Amino acid sequence: MYIHAPEGTIVTPHFENGQLQGGYESEKHRAMKYLESGKTYTVLYTEANSWNTDVYLKEFPGIPFNIVHFK
Repeated sequence: MYIHAPEGTIVTPHFENGQLQGGYESEKHRAMKYLESGKTYTVLYTEANSWNTDVYLKEFPGIPFNIVHFK
C-alpha cells in the first residue's frame, strides 16, 4: 500500500493462511478485531511517523492500522 494513499483509495488487508501479515503483535491483535480477509476498505487518510505509517479507514474512523497490514 502507498504511504500517501489519497482519501477514497480502496485497500485489502494482507492475510495469509487466515493470519494478518506484518506489524507488531499488538497491532495485529487490534486489527484482527476489525478487519476481515477478502473484504475491501476505504482510506480516510494516512499518517506517516518516523518509524511507521498508520492508515485510518472510513469504516473505522478513530482506529489506526499499520499500513503493512494492507496490500
